[in-house]
Amino acid sequence: MLISCNTMWLPKIGNSAEEYEDAFATSEVESKNSVFRCAVADGASEASFSKDWAKLLVQSFVSEKQLKDMRASFANAVCQKDLSWYAEEKLSKGSFAAYVGLSILKDRYWRAEAIGDCCLFHIHEGKVIGTFPLLSSAEFSNTPRLVSSKSDDPVELPSTVAGTWSPDDRFLLLSDALAYWLMNTMEEHEDAAMRLVELKTNQDLEEFAKRERSIESGSDLKNDDLTLMIVEITAD
Repeated sequence: MLISCNTMWLPKIGNSAEEYEDAFATSEVESKNSVFRCAVADGASEASFSKDWAKLLVQSFVSEKQLKDMRASFANAVCQKDLSWYAEEKLSKGSFAAYVGLSILKDRYWRAEAIGDCCLFHIHEGKVIGTFPLLSSAEFSNTPRLVSSKSDDPVELPSTVAGTWSPDDRFLLLSDALAYWLMNTMEEHEDAAMRLVELKTNQDLEEFAKRERSIESGSDLKNDDLTLMIVEITAD
């Protein structure tokens, strides 16, 4: 099983790279293991340390850690920070993030899990044949399901899906703004997934975002952090 994986990212307009609050992680592409794992997460901007929590979520998915261990690691990390009383009060409410994770196995089987509005698109022979966990642009909202960092919050069970893959199949893992754009554009007039597949670098993604956000384009690409992960299975 040969896999290539390329991830591009971009902070929202007006923010620096340090203020980017999405996150992504992958296992070793060249590994001889029987499974490849990858994930994309979107930290909730209104919460404290959402960037840190999003990073921990994707890293934990790839390494198959339990939620309770993730929450403990997050608590240990933030308790070492010198915080103002206001920051401590805000942090007491928890940090939150959405994520989608994909596992590809050598036996032509794949599975994915997700909480929230980060999405996966399965491409076969140049066409999107499945989306997960949302199926239409109407399902996006301002209150998506999120994973909480608080140890006493209920454990959210992720949505799951599974299927089979063929050589040359691709999977796109997208944070919410780019996922909504792709879903909406596909519904309106075209299968736009290949426009994203053609992007190769962060500069390509930046130029794409500028074009789509221009007044002339009339598209629905929101000013938010963008993450595009392209996974391609090049051979058995």
